[in-house]
Amino acid sequence: MRAAGMSEPSFPAPLLPGEPLRPFDPRWIGEYEVLRVLGEGGMGTVYYAVTSRGTPVAVKVIRAEYVADPGFRDRFLREIRNAQRVDPFCTAAVIDVSTGDTPFLATEYVDGPDLRRQVTEGETLSGNDTKRFAIGVATALRAIHHAGIVHRDLKPGNVLLALHGPRVIDFGVASALLGRDTGDVRTEPAVPQWLTPAFMAPEQAQLALHGGQVEITYAADIFAWAGVVVYAATGRTPFGDGGFADMASRVRFDPPDLRELPADLEPIVSRALHKDPARRPTARQLLSSLLGDDEPDPVRAGDAEARRGWETTVVVGLPAAAGQPDAPGTHAGTGDAGTDTASPPPRPRRAGLLVATAAGAAVAVLAAVLWLALKPQAGARLGACPTVTLQTGQANTPYYNYGTVLKRHIEARYPGTTVNVAATNGTADNLNRLQDGASSLCVMAVSQLNTTVDARFGVNQFDNEPLDALRTVGPLWLDLVHLMVREDAPVTSAAQLCGRRVSSGLLNSGSRQIGEVLIRNVLSCPVTIEPKGLDSSLDDLRTGRIDAVLWAGGAPTPQITRAIGAGLRLRMLPLADYLAPMARNWDDYYRPLLGTRFVAGGVYETATITSRDYPGVGQVPTVGAPNGLVVNQSADPALVAFTARDLVEHRADFEGALWGDDSDGRHFETANRAITTSSVYCLIPLAPEAARYYAGIGIQPACDRH
Repeated sequence: MRAAGMSEPSFPAPLLPGEPLRPFDPRWIGEYEVLRVLGEGGMGTVYYAVTSRGTPVAVKVIRAEYVADPGFRDRFLREIRNAQRVDPFCTAAVIDVSTGDTPFLATEYVDGPDLRRQVTEGETLSGNDTKRFAIGVATALRAIHHAGIVHRDLKPGNVLLALHGPRVIDFGVASALLGRDTGDVRTEPAVPQWLTPAFMAPEQAQLALHGGQVEITYAADIFAWAGVVVYAATGRTPFGDGGFADMASRVRFDPPDLRELPADLEPIVSRALHKDPARRPTARQLLSSLLGDDEPDPVRAGDAEARRGWETTVVVGLPAAAGQPDAPGTHAGTGDAGTDTASPPPRPRRAGLLVATAAGAAVAVLAAVLWLALKPQAGARLGACPTVTLQTGQANTPYYNYGTVLKRHIEARYPGTTVNVAATNGTADNLNRLQDGASSLCVMAVSQLNTTVDARFGVNQFDNEPLDALRTVGPLWLDLVHLMVREDAPVTSAAQLCGRRVSSGLLNSGSRQIGEVLIRNVLSCPVTIEPKGLDSSLDDLRTGRIDAVLWAGGAPTPQITRAIGAGLRLRMLPLADYLAPMARNWDDYYRPLLGTRFVAGGVYETATITSRDYPGVGQVPTVGAPNGLVVNQSADPALVAFTARDLVEHRADFEGALWGDDSDGRHFETANRAITTSSVYCLIPLAPEAARYYAGIGIQPACDRH
């Protein structure tokens, strides 16, 4: 019993992280009581909150301008569902997500400073601590990439130094903000508000400055990993300080500054900072190197996860805007544009600073990392391929969409295999990447098959460089030749293009090859042929800079559909009358070149572009060239066998990639008709495992039937 007048004993209030709430901050978000502000940046605001049981969580509320995007909620939910598949050992586990009026993401609260705060307010990491840190972050990337996620904004503010090792946060959110759905794709330059210049990869800088066709892949995260490791060890970034344009130039062209980096980390970090994404190691290879068990070079050994050119898929950011800096002590790095642009002066190293503060905890970290890095993948792996690369075509074209279907099928059947769909400049680009058998074990290419014949025998654009090891896996459909002029142009036939300017695809594309045959060899008249991608060509046609666009691809092609929807009125020129002359040109060229090896017939086919393909464009007879999947003869047998069967048994899924749910009664040619009637399957032999599969269901090329 307390005596009268005696006051209650006074205890200090528990010290909570972050800053006090402001008048406009919410007090509740969903079922979570909001107590403090952890940070604010380009993506949104992060709050410290508690559940009804008092469990602390970090809740990120997405900024209103992103929520206004009609497709954002679906993308956000999809990306977070992917994030929930990531092993939580090295991340902050996703607890809850809402796409309601106020979309938010609730994650496990990790008690510990982020790396940026540690370096700016404390000290850099010393030798062994730096390596433990590097291993922990690489392990997190391995788990994130295995779930099919590209982080896109790995930086010091997104790495938390928890008691038992670093945690990587905020993966997946940037993907949703980018707008990866077709309707959100734009090609103009744009700097995402959350992009951190000091840690962006060269391809991200290229995209932000110039727009165009660039895909951001797992390799961008590897580049950022290297920058974060340099920052942890030295207190500065590999490419110094500066504004966005200056930093963009440095990351693309300057060598990194790796002074003061521990000697055993320098070669690993240097490889991760390669300007070419195809030359960077994968997260798996990073771990092998860090643990002293180097895997071969990714390009030479065929395990590259990002063998893509500078002009690949169209993925751009949001309109340029000044970002807001993180508040001190930000818990969940909020992806601002300016937070890590300037690096602070180097801090003295603290000899005894451990990511895990006790020696026993450090051992536990390393043991757990080793276990996670070396444990068997969940589910079966396809042959010898932990990673499969599908070389396709320009982004969002039918070739690219065929690749996404095959990716879905492989990963559903073999969870231990990750498939990367690589947007490229087209068929010739794809085939050139299949030259080296050692690096092509787990690589396939969607290709125009008549151009593949050129490649195998080293003619036309492959002059004197035959790729004899090329083999076919099976057919997809046809590339229809679209010869397009403006509706108001005084041109109604291909012959009237003589003396005019025509774009016929990029230099390394099947469209370019068909353009050469039709314009140079069949029409035999002076035409200025300009090598350009399809989007740029359609823009030039709109403005009158060129007179016609020749494109060989599936119908409909999304870029053409979008251009028509944006007001470009097109006339498709009929080409059926040119099929016979094009076939004669083929025969006249190859018969003397190949002699007894020559097989005639079936290189070009009649085809029709319909009004269902492109609104406002009538039915147009044209020429079609067969396409399919091609490999190097060294390709993994299990990969080839699976794909050949998939092309036959799931043909409807590939048709859906072109025509959607309503094909209007159209179907791809069956494998039986394509393989038995086209000479290309004799001029480019089937891969042995594919040949065995087709023979087992009664299908053989004409030249193999006796």
